[in-house]
Amino acid sequence: MNLKLSFFTLMLFMLNCTGSIFAQAQKPEWNFSLSTSAFKAGDTIEIIFSAKIPFNNHMYSTNTVCEIGPIKPEIQINAVNATVLGTIYSVNDKSEKDEIFECVVGTWSHKAEIRQKIVINNNSKVTFTGSLTTQYCDDKKGMCFMDTFDFSY
Repeated sequence: MNLKLSFFTLMLFMLNCTGSIFAQAQKPEWNFSLSTSAFKAGDTIEIIFSAKIPFNNHMYSTNTVCEIGPIKPEIQINAVNATVLGTIYSVNDKSEKDEIFECVVGTWSHKAEIRQKIVINNNSKVTFTGSLTTQYCDDKKGMCFMDTFDFSY
């Protein structure tokens, strides 16, 4: 009976460890704002996406220069009375040589900022909706995850 109890205890322990190893890391907390709230037709403004990145995590930025490597942030925007100008860009990230991907990657720790410029087409009400998709990694577990932040204005 002791052998059965020991085996059962060992199996419960292994199951608990497996669950914690494969559990998803804490997600970044996203917010967005506009560079100005007072805009008119012809103005170029920015949508500013900011994230708090959990401790022991990092996120990849748009400044990643790899043929095959981490996934750069991507954005989808549906705008009414505004036009998306160019592509998103990273602010205050750091570039470093990644040993695994063997290329230069842009990353953030603690906080991230991504911006998208838009041009206001006319003085009618401006609205936009969309999603921002990023890749973040848990440095302790050595695992990476995708995150999507939906937004609307």
